[in-house]
Amino acid sequence: MTHDHPCHLVLFPMVNRIGKIRHVAAKMLTMTTRREAEIYYKQVTHGIRRHFDHIDLSEAERREQMKVFWDAVWNEWSRQRGRVSRKP
Repeated sequence: MTHDHPCHLVLFPMVNRIGKIRHVAAKMLTMTTRREAEIYYKQVTHGIRRHFDHIDLSEAERREQMKVFWDAVWNEWSRQRGRVSRKP
């Protein structure tokens, strides 16, 4: 059986990777300097980009997935930070 339809890879959206989002946000909260946080941000971004290279994701989709991932991380960071700051 042959198919004339192109094959499309269905990506598990980065915004749905709740465990990864929570982990990155929690780790960012432990950073004591801006420099340390920037280095970690670059490491995570590099790892995600390598994953995108492996699955041959288009540049437009890479940008979109990276944006929604980091937006979700910052939202989770804010949520966790609020929870932590309320402790006596």
